[in-house]
Amino acid sequence: MLNKTKLYTTILALIITSASYAEKNNIKAMYETQKYTPGIVFNGGRIFDRSFNQMIYDAAQNHEKKTGIKFDYLIDKQEDKIYPRQLLAHRGADPVIMAGFGNAAALKIAANNYPKSYFYIIDDVIDLPNVHSIIFKEHEGSFLAGALAAMKSKTNVIGFVGGMDIGVIHKFECGYKQGAEYVNPKIKLISNVIGEDNGNIPWNNPRKAKLIAEEQINNKVDIIFPAAGDSGEGVFHAAKQNGIYAIGVDANQNYLVPGTILTSVVKHVDVAVGKSIKERANGFFTSGVEVLGLAEDGVDISIDKYNRSLITVEDENRINEIKSKIISGEIKVHDFTVDNNCP
Repeated sequence: MLNKTKLYTTILALIITSASYAEKNNIKAMYETQKYTPGIVFNGGRIFDRSFNQMIYDAAQNHEKKTGIKFDYLIDKQEDKIYPRQLLAHRGADPVIMAGFGNAAALKIAANNYPKSYFYIIDDVIDLPNVHSIIFKEHEGSFLAGALAAMKSKTNVIGFVGGMDIGVIHKFECGYKQGAEYVNPKIKLISNVIGEDNGNIPWNNPRKAKLIAEEQINNKVDIIFPAAGDSGEGVFHAAKQNGIYAIGVDANQNYLVPGTILTSVVKHVDVAVGKSIKERANGFFTSGVEVLGLAEDGVDISIDKYNRSLITVEDENRINEIKSKIISGEIKVHDFTVDNNCP
Protein backbone atom coordinates (compact mmCIF):
# COMPACT_ATOMS: atom_id res chain seq x y z
CA MET A 1 0.00 0.00 0.00
CA LEU A 2 1.33 3.42 -1.00
CA ASN A 3 2.12 5.83 1.83
CA LYS A 4 0.92 9.43 1.58
CA THR A 5 4.15 10.77 0.10
CA LYS A 6 4.21 8.16 -2.69
CA LEU A 7 0.51 8.71 -3.37
CA TYR A 8 1.07 12.45 -3.72
CA THR A 9 3.98 11.90 -6.09
CA THR A 10 1.99 9.46 -8.24
CA ILE A 11 -1.05 11.69 -8.52
CA LEU A 12 1.05 14.79 -9.22
CA ALA A 13 2.79 13.00 -12.08
CA LEU A 14 -0.59 12.16 -13.61
CA ILE A 15 -1.71 15.76 -13.31
CA ILE A 16 1.40 17.04 -15.08
CA THR A 17 0.85 14.52 -17.88
CA SER A 18 -2.64 15.73 -18.70
CA ALA A 19 -3.85 19.32 -18.41
CA SER A 20 -7.42 18.29 -19.16
CA TYR A 21 -7.26 15.73 -16.37
CA ALA A 22 -6.26 18.43 -13.88
CA GLU A 23 -8.91 20.83 -15.10
CA LYS A 24 -11.73 18.32 -14.63
CA ASN A 25 -11.41 18.59 -10.85
CA ASN A 26 -9.51 15.32 -10.52
CA ILE A 27 -6.88 17.18 -8.48
CA LYS A 28 -9.18 16.41 -5.56
CA ALA A 29 -7.11 13.31 -4.87
CA MET A 30 -4.04 15.48 -4.39
CA TYR A 31 -5.85 17.59 -1.82
CA GLU A 32 -6.76 14.46 0.12
CA THR A 33 -3.05 13.79 0.51
CA GLN A 34 -2.13 17.37 1.34
CA LYS A 35 -4.89 19.78 2.24
CA TYR A 36 -3.80 22.24 -0.44
CA THR A 37 -0.67 22.93 -2.46
CA PRO A 38 0.24 26.62 -2.72
CA GLY A 39 2.51 27.64 -5.57
CA ILE A 40 4.73 30.70 -5.90
CA VAL A 41 6.20 32.08 -9.12
CA PHE A 42 9.00 34.43 -8.12
CA ASN A 43 10.02 37.65 -9.81
CA GLY A 44 13.08 37.66 -12.07
CA GLY A 45 16.44 37.40 -10.33
CA ARG A 46 17.02 34.97 -7.48
CA ILE A 47 15.03 33.84 -4.48
CA PHE A 48 17.63 34.73 -1.84
CA ASP A 49 17.91 38.40 -2.77
CA ARG A 50 17.49 39.58 0.86
CA SER A 51 14.69 41.73 -0.50
CA PHE A 52 11.39 41.20 -2.35
CA ASN A 53 11.70 37.53 -3.34
CA GLN A 54 13.21 36.38 -0.07
CA MET A 55 10.46 38.04 1.98
CA ILE A 56 7.92 35.99 0.05
CA TYR A 57 9.97 32.81 0.37
CA ASP A 58 10.40 33.33 4.12
CA ALA A 59 6.65 33.83 4.53
CA ALA A 60 6.06 30.53 2.73
CA GLN A 61 8.66 28.75 4.85
CA ASN A 62 7.12 30.08 8.06
CA HIS A 63 3.73 28.78 6.94
CA GLU A 64 5.26 25.41 6.10
CA LYS A 65 6.83 25.13 9.57
CA LYS A 66 3.50 25.88 11.23
CA THR A 67 1.33 23.63 9.07
CA GLY A 68 3.57 21.08 7.36
CA ILE A 69 2.13 22.19 4.00
CA LYS A 70 4.70 21.97 1.19
CA PHE A 71 4.97 24.62 -1.50
CA ASP A 72 5.68 24.39 -5.20
CA TYR A 73 8.17 27.01 -6.42
CA LEU A 74 9.13 28.37 -9.81
CA ILE A 75 11.57 31.09 -10.83
CA ASP A 76 12.63 32.12 -14.33
CA LYS A 77 15.09 34.97 -14.74
CA GLN A 78 13.79 35.76 -18.23
CA GLU A 79 10.57 37.69 -17.81
CA ASP A 80 9.53 37.14 -21.43
CA LYS A 81 9.12 33.39 -20.90
CA ILE A 82 5.37 33.31 -20.51
CA TYR A 83 4.30 29.69 -20.93
CA PRO A 84 6.65 28.07 -18.36
CA ARG A 85 5.03 30.35 -15.78
CA GLN A 86 1.75 28.46 -16.25
CA LEU A 87 3.34 25.27 -14.98
CA LEU A 88 2.14 25.63 -11.40
CA ALA A 89 -1.46 26.11 -12.49
CA HIS A 90 -1.07 23.06 -14.70
CA ARG A 91 0.13 21.09 -11.67
CA GLY A 92 -2.97 22.11 -9.76
CA ALA A 93 -1.37 24.49 -7.26
CA ASP A 94 -3.90 26.33 -5.09
CA PRO A 95 -3.41 29.22 -4.91
CA VAL A 96 -0.83 30.33 -7.45
CA ILE A 97 0.93 33.45 -6.20
CA MET A 98 2.67 35.50 -8.86
CA ALA A 99 5.32 37.70 -7.22
CA GLY A 100 6.03 40.94 -9.06
CA PHE A 101 4.81 42.78 -12.14
CA GLY A 102 7.22 40.78 -14.31
CA ASN A 103 4.75 37.89 -14.07
CA ALA A 104 1.70 39.91 -15.15
CA ALA A 105 1.68 38.88 -18.83
CA ALA A 106 2.00 35.21 -17.91
CA LEU A 107 -0.74 35.50 -15.31
CA LYS A 108 -3.25 36.94 -17.77
CA ILE A 109 -2.79 33.93 -20.02
CA ALA A 110 -2.69 31.38 -17.19
CA ALA A 111 -5.82 32.77 -15.51
CA ASN A 112 -7.74 32.47 -18.78
CA ASN A 113 -6.38 29.00 -19.53
CA TYR A 114 -7.13 27.76 -16.01
CA PRO A 115 -10.40 29.47 -15.02
CA LYS A 116 -10.93 27.11 -12.07
CA SER A 117 -7.58 28.00 -10.55
CA TYR A 118 -7.11 30.90 -8.14
CA PHE A 119 -4.32 33.44 -8.59
CA TYR A 120 -2.81 36.25 -6.56
CA ILE A 121 -0.47 38.83 -8.06
CA ILE A 122 1.70 41.22 -6.09
CA ASP A 123 2.61 44.64 -7.51
CA ASP A 124 0.21 44.66 -10.43
CA VAL A 125 -3.52 44.72 -11.17
CA ILE A 126 -5.18 42.06 -13.31
CA ASP A 127 -8.95 42.40 -13.76
CA LEU A 128 -10.11 38.79 -14.02
CA PRO A 129 -12.62 36.88 -11.86
CA ASN A 130 -10.05 34.36 -10.60
CA VAL A 131 -7.32 36.92 -9.79
CA HIS A 132 -6.77 38.85 -6.56
CA SER A 133 -4.39 41.80 -7.05
CA ILE A 134 -2.31 43.17 -4.18
CA ILE A 135 -0.57 46.51 -4.57
CA PHE A 136 1.17 48.77 -2.10
CA LYS A 137 1.40 52.48 -1.45
CA GLU A 138 5.15 52.51 -1.92
CA HIS A 139 5.01 56.28 -2.23
CA GLU A 140 3.86 56.61 1.40
CA GLY A 141 6.74 54.59 2.85
CA SER A 142 9.16 56.36 0.53
CA PHE A 143 7.83 59.74 1.68
CA LEU A 144 8.97 58.90 5.22
CA ALA A 145 12.38 57.81 3.92
CA GLY A 146 12.72 61.04 1.94
CA ALA A 147 11.77 63.10 4.96
CA LEU A 148 14.39 61.32 7.07
CA ALA A 149 16.99 61.70 4.31
CA ALA A 150 16.37 65.45 4.23
CA MET A 151 16.78 65.61 8.00
CA LYS A 152 20.15 63.82 7.87
CA SER A 153 21.69 65.12 4.63
CA LYS A 154 24.62 67.49 5.09
CA THR A 155 25.02 68.38 1.41
CA ASN A 156 21.30 68.87 0.65
CA VAL A 157 21.76 66.48 -2.28
CA ILE A 158 20.23 62.98 -2.14
CA GLY A 159 20.13 60.17 -4.68
CA PHE A 160 17.78 57.50 -6.03
CA VAL A 161 18.73 54.43 -8.09
CA GLY A 162 15.83 52.60 -9.74
CA GLY A 163 15.88 49.21 -11.40
CA MET A 164 13.79 50.09 -14.44
CA ASP A 165 11.95 53.06 -15.92
CA ILE A 166 8.51 51.79 -14.88
CA GLY A 167 5.57 52.99 -12.81
CA VAL A 168 6.14 51.10 -9.57
CA ILE A 169 9.77 52.30 -9.39
CA HIS A 170 8.69 55.88 -10.01
CA LYS A 171 6.20 55.49 -7.15
CA PHE A 172 9.17 54.91 -4.85
CA GLU A 173 11.13 57.77 -6.40
CA CYS A 174 8.29 60.28 -6.37
CA GLY A 175 7.33 59.53 -2.77
CA TYR A 176 10.98 59.88 -1.74
CA LYS A 177 11.21 63.25 -3.52
CA GLN A 178 8.00 64.56 -1.96
CA GLY A 179 9.09 63.57 1.55
CA ALA A 180 12.47 65.21 1.16
CA GLU A 181 10.97 68.42 -0.18
CA TYR A 182 8.39 68.46 2.62
CA VAL A 183 11.27 68.78 5.10
CA ASN A 184 13.59 70.86 2.90
CA PRO A 185 12.07 72.53 -0.19
CA LYS A 186 15.56 73.38 -1.46
CA ILE A 187 16.93 69.83 -1.44
CA LYS A 188 18.16 68.37 -4.73
CA LEU A 189 17.42 64.82 -5.93
CA ILE A 190 19.62 63.01 -8.47
CA SER A 191 17.92 59.96 -10.01
CA ASN A 192 19.24 57.22 -12.29
CA VAL A 193 17.92 53.92 -13.65
CA ILE A 194 19.97 50.72 -14.06
CA GLY A 195 18.01 49.18 -16.96
CA GLU A 196 19.26 46.33 -19.15
CA ASP A 197 23.03 45.97 -19.27
CA ASN A 198 24.60 43.37 -21.57
CA GLY A 199 22.08 40.69 -20.61
CA ASN A 200 22.16 41.47 -16.88
CA ILE A 201 18.68 42.04 -15.53
CA PRO A 202 18.16 45.31 -13.62
CA TRP A 203 17.23 43.54 -10.39
CA ASN A 204 20.46 41.55 -10.18
CA ASN A 205 23.22 43.90 -11.33
CA PRO A 206 25.03 45.26 -8.25
CA ARG A 207 28.10 46.09 -10.35
CA LYS A 208 26.28 48.69 -12.42
CA ALA A 209 24.35 49.96 -9.39
CA LYS A 210 27.64 50.58 -7.62
CA LEU A 211 28.99 52.56 -10.59
CA ILE A 212 25.84 54.70 -10.66
CA ALA A 213 26.07 55.30 -6.92
CA GLU A 214 29.72 56.36 -7.18
CA GLU A 215 28.83 58.85 -9.89
CA GLN A 216 26.08 60.29 -7.71
CA ILE A 217 28.51 60.55 -4.78
CA ASN A 218 30.87 62.51 -7.05
CA ASN A 219 27.98 64.95 -7.46
CA LYS A 220 27.70 65.55 -3.68
CA VAL A 221 24.97 62.99 -2.94
CA ASP A 222 25.30 61.81 0.65
CA ILE A 223 22.23 59.53 0.97
CA ILE A 224 21.14 57.07 -1.75
CA PHE A 225 17.90 55.10 -1.95
CA PRO A 226 18.02 52.13 -4.36
CA ALA A 227 14.76 50.50 -5.46
CA ALA A 228 16.35 47.78 -7.54
CA GLY A 229 16.13 44.43 -5.77
CA ASP A 230 19.43 42.59 -5.48
CA SER A 231 21.24 45.43 -7.27
CA GLY A 232 20.90 47.53 -4.13
CA GLU A 233 23.89 45.71 -2.64
CA GLY A 234 26.12 47.61 -5.07
CA VAL A 235 24.76 50.89 -3.71
CA PHE A 236 25.33 49.73 -0.13
CA HIS A 237 28.98 48.91 -0.89
CA ALA A 238 29.55 52.29 -2.54
CA ALA A 239 27.92 54.06 0.40
CA LYS A 240 30.06 52.26 2.97
CA GLN A 241 33.28 52.87 1.05
CA ASN A 242 32.52 56.58 0.78
CA GLY A 243 31.17 57.13 4.28
CA ILE A 244 27.63 58.09 3.30
CA TYR A 245 24.18 56.63 4.02
CA ALA A 246 22.02 54.30 1.95
CA ILE A 247 18.38 53.26 2.38
CA GLY A 248 17.14 49.68 2.12
CA VAL A 249 14.02 48.60 0.24
CA ASP A 250 11.20 46.04 0.46
CA ALA A 251 12.66 44.02 3.35
CA ASN A 252 14.26 45.46 6.47
CA GLN A 253 17.85 45.57 5.24
CA ASN A 254 19.29 47.57 8.13
CA TYR A 255 21.33 44.58 9.29
CA LEU A 256 23.20 44.20 6.00
CA VAL A 257 25.53 47.16 6.55
CA PRO A 258 24.97 48.53 10.08
CA GLY A 259 25.98 52.15 10.38
CA THR A 260 25.58 52.72 6.64
CA ILE A 261 21.92 51.86 6.04
CA LEU A 262 19.99 54.77 7.53
CA THR A 263 16.64 52.96 7.36
CA SER A 264 14.67 50.67 5.05
CA VAL A 265 11.39 51.25 3.23
CA VAL A 266 9.62 48.04 4.20
CA LYS A 267 6.88 46.66 1.98
CA HIS A 268 5.10 43.85 3.81
CA VAL A 269 4.75 41.43 0.92
CA ASP A 270 5.30 38.64 3.47
CA VAL A 271 2.10 39.63 5.28
CA ALA A 272 0.19 39.82 1.99
CA VAL A 273 1.37 36.35 0.99
CA GLY A 274 0.49 34.90 4.38
CA LYS A 275 -3.04 36.31 4.16
CA SER A 276 -3.47 34.91 0.66
CA ILE A 277 -2.41 31.42 1.67
CA LYS A 278 -4.63 31.39 4.75
CA GLU A 279 -7.60 32.64 2.73
CA ARG A 280 -7.38 29.75 0.30
CA ALA A 281 -6.62 27.24 3.07
CA ASN A 282 -9.97 28.21 4.59
CA GLY A 283 -11.74 27.77 1.25
CA PHE A 284 -12.27 31.44 0.46
CA PHE A 285 -11.31 33.65 -2.47
CA THR A 286 -12.18 37.20 -3.47
CA SER A 287 -11.18 38.80 -6.74
CA GLY A 288 -10.47 42.50 -7.08
CA VAL A 289 -7.75 44.83 -5.81
CA GLU A 290 -6.29 45.13 -2.32
CA VAL A 291 -4.25 48.27 -1.58
CA LEU A 292 -1.93 48.36 1.44
CA GLY A 293 -0.39 51.58 2.75
CA LEU A 294 0.67 53.11 6.06
CA ALA A 295 -2.85 52.89 7.48
CA GLU A 296 -3.03 49.16 6.70
CA ASP A 297 0.52 48.46 7.97
CA GLY A 298 1.45 47.54 4.42
CA VAL A 299 4.43 49.90 4.24
CA ASP A 300 6.66 51.69 6.74
CA ILE A 301 10.29 52.54 7.48
CA SER A 302 12.30 50.48 9.94
CA ILE A 303 14.06 51.51 13.13
CA ASP A 304 15.85 48.75 15.04
CA LYS A 305 19.08 47.97 16.85
CA TYR A 306 21.06 48.22 13.60
CA ASN A 307 20.20 51.86 12.90
CA ARG A 308 19.03 53.07 16.31
CA SER A 309 22.24 55.07 16.84
CA LEU A 310 21.74 56.91 13.54
CA ILE A 311 18.29 58.30 14.33
CA THR A 312 17.69 60.68 17.23
CA VAL A 313 14.56 60.78 19.34
CA GLU A 314 13.75 64.12 17.69
CA ASP A 315 14.09 62.52 14.23
CA GLU A 316 11.80 59.66 15.19
CA ASN A 317 9.19 61.96 16.73
CA ARG A 318 9.09 64.06 13.59
CA ILE A 319 8.77 60.98 11.38
CA ASN A 320 5.90 59.68 13.54
CA GLU A 321 4.20 63.07 13.27
CA ILE A 322 4.49 62.98 9.47
CA LYS A 323 3.22 59.39 9.41
CA SER A 324 0.15 60.36 11.43
CA LYS A 325 -0.57 63.23 9.05
CA ILE A 326 -0.36 60.91 6.04
CA ILE A 327 -2.72 58.40 7.64
CA SER A 328 -5.19 61.14 8.60
CA GLY A 329 -5.08 62.64 5.12
CA GLU A 330 -3.58 65.94 6.22
CA ILE A 331 -0.55 65.14 4.07
CA LYS A 332 -1.52 63.78 0.67
CA VAL A 333 1.27 61.84 -1.02
CA HIS A 334 0.90 61.84 -4.77
CA ASP A 335 0.93 58.45 -6.51
CA PHE A 336 3.03 58.68 -9.68
CA THR A 337 1.08 55.88 -11.39
CA VAL A 338 -2.17 57.88 -11.29
CA ASP A 339 -1.02 60.33 -13.96
CA ASN A 340 2.65 59.42 -14.65
CA ASN A 341 3.66 62.67 -13.07
CA CYS A 342 5.56 63.72 -9.95
CA PRO A 343 4.52 67.20 -8.83
